[in-house]
Amino acid sequence: MGLGAVLSGCSPGSQTAGAEGANATPTIRTEPTPLASWTWKGHPAQFLGRPQGQYEFPNRDVVIAPAEQTTGEISWQDAFKACVSGTPGCVTHEDASITLVDATIMGTDGLMYAIAWNPTDCLSMWPTTEYKPGDICRQVDLITASQTGDLGPGEKLYTFVVLAEDARGL
Repeated sequence: MGLGAVLSGCSPGSQTAGAEGANATPTIRTEPTPLASWTWKGHPAQFLGRPQGQYEFPNRDVVIAPAEQTTGEISWQDAFKACVSGTPGCVTHEDASITLVDATIMGTDGLMYAIAWNPTDCLSMWPTTEYKPGDICRQVDLITASQTGDLGPGEKLYTFVVLAEDARGL
């Protein structure tokens, strides 16, 4: 079984071990101005380009940095379609923001689109003991923008959930 099949098949519980930022110094990030907007199957999306800085989610084994490239082998719209309609599909939460990133997930590097869904109550999204009532989270889906290992462009590689303030600007 290839890496993509292993990561895409992860259960939500295995992807959400440990809240981010609980003991870290917060980085203040602003939401960038969208470069483009589009709606697919009732889900509005905004393309933000490349993120403003690097994001590290050590409890998820994920590092996200601004992409060196300005485009992938597929468009951000095709990545969003794959996320909403693909197998396995993304669990959608209203609107999404999309960025083009260089990501490292469990030691695998690749050019990807990070699709960050609107913030929502953590416990309604992932009812685990790592979150407390009132915590607000964002689900982030990573969709390949180009060939990554055994995955072609437009395939879902990984999904994780973090506190919303830790994913601002994605």
